[in-house]
Amino acid sequence: MLSGKKENDGDTRVILRKLFFFFLAFYAVAYALSGILAGAFRITYRGSLPFEHRVGFGNSEEIAAWLNLLLEFLIGVVLYYYIVRSARRAWDYTLTLGLFHFVLSCIVTLDGPTSWLWWITFVLSCACIWVFGELACHYLRDQREITLDRP
Repeated sequence: MLSGKKENDGDTRVILRKLFFFFLAFYAVAYALSGILAGAFRITYRGSLPFEHRVGFGNSEEIAAWLNLLLEFLIGVVLYYYIVRSARRAWDYTLTLGLFHFVLSCIVTLDGPTSWLWWITFVLSCACIWVFGELACHYLRDQREITLDRP
């Protein structure tokens, strides 16, 4: 934008910059949520809670891990709207985030997800970012009414 030209959403630098800030905000929210949920459920705070695969309704730690996964991706829709701002590339950014989160979760926990609840929540949450992020950008940003200044 320094040269006065309009940014192209397909430019590699623009995509990488948006991905960087999207990931940064996403994981900042994930860690903030894990701190809040650890306090709410009175469990020991662990930095691996945003990446935990053992989710369920059996104990407080499993519930907190499931809620963290669900809420971080739902809040991701808002982050997508304000950071990525592209209806045409919603599935690209969502797939990249989902794949990155999956790989990072496997690395952090040193295990792969085996819980069906984790997989269902993960896939549906990614679908929510994709669909609702695209719809929000399309209807609230791209299709908003343009006002003309008339003398």
